[in-house]
Amino acid sequence: MFYQSVTAAALLWLLVFAPAPIAAQDDPASFADPAELLEEARDRQEEFERFRASRIPVERVRSQPTCDELIGSICIWYGGEGETGFPAEWPEVGEARVELISFLTETAERVPDRWVIGQLVYYLIENRDVAGATRVATECGIDEVWWCAALRGYILHLTADYVASEEAFREAIALMPPDERESWMSLRYVLTKEGEELFASMDSEERERRWEQFWRLSDPVFLLEGNDRLTDHFARMVEAVNWRDAANPMGWPWGEDMEATLIRYGRNIGYSRTYDPIAAFRTLGDTRRVLG
Repeated sequence: MFYQSVTAAALLWLLVFAPAPIAAQDDPASFADPAELLEEARDRQEEFERFRASRIPVERVRSQPTCDELIGSICIWYGGEGETGFPAEWPEVGEARVELISFLTETAERVPDRWVIGQLVYYLIENRDVAGATRVATECGIDEVWWCAALRGYILHLTADYVASEEAFREAIALMPPDERESWMSLRYVLTKEGEELFASMDSEERERRWEQFWRLSDPVFLLEGNDRLTDHFARMVEAVNWRDAANPMGWPWGEDMEATLIRYGRNIGYSRTYDPIAAFRTLGDTRRVLG
């Protein structure tokens, strides 16, 4: 679990100026300029996440957790009561997501774009539409074909087809431009700082050999075909790429601490907000806690 404090001003904005469900008055066909359409898609995505955040019920905090680890400004603690006790999503959030998916779908048909395709797959998966997400990742239609393969690997991992997922991710690695491949093949956030430095000091051939060895030894059930620890790591990388240039439910700018938390501890499985009346009395602050 991890959390980060939110100021009273941010809370007031969420409660007083919380966005209404995404309006459908402007469909993608009404935008003549592709750049304007892509900008509108980004605005819609941000609007949805603000709306989602505004509809997370606020609960009174019972106790302040002790940080088992601190990554930047993010406090990590392990286990404990209520670890997965986040509130159910309100129906209007699901309805707003469907509207966003519809807009992103039409946008992708008009302007094939890597960001749009990635967001569309993510929200289709959130909407439990695996078939729709698979269709988007398969048809894809963008120049960055490696991203299409990575999205297929992501979907296959989430549906527990680890053999096919690993094949898709390895295809993505082979198709990536050198800089992107170097990022995905690094062990940043996985190793200690000393380990990262040692890994980076190796020549490319040795790094690749050690990389394969690391993930082979990390395989939790090595007697079975497919390495779900490796595919899980790559699935986290897919989400990291998606979040880098998108709004998130926490309302925080995506930073190195958030990416490190995602890569080390996995994807968020739900969201909750807690209210501390004592802290509120002192600072007029509100705390949102993110479970992942």
